[in-house]
Amino acid sequence: MEKQITLQGTWMLVENVKKVANRPMEWLRQYYSSVLERDINKRQTWSLIEVQTAFFAGVMPADYSLLLRAACCLWFYLALRRYRHLF
Repeated sequence: MEKQITLQGTWMLVENVKKVANRPMEWLRQYYSSVLERDINKRQTWSLIEVQTAFFAGVMPADYSLLLRAACCLWFYLALRRYRHLF
């Protein structure tokens, strides 16, 4: 019985940690939903984050090699295509 109580307590702790860890993602999802004026899910939110990250990885650094910049542009293009298919 003691082991069962310990496992239940551990499971509750894991669930609480998951809720706290997902809170920033939920805030971002709500922000994107308000900006887009429609509900979006977590997958669409991750897709938006990927598109933004790929864009800034290709645009911001000025000292990238041409090959690395081309790879970032390809990543941006592919992320944008995945994003458009989700919407």
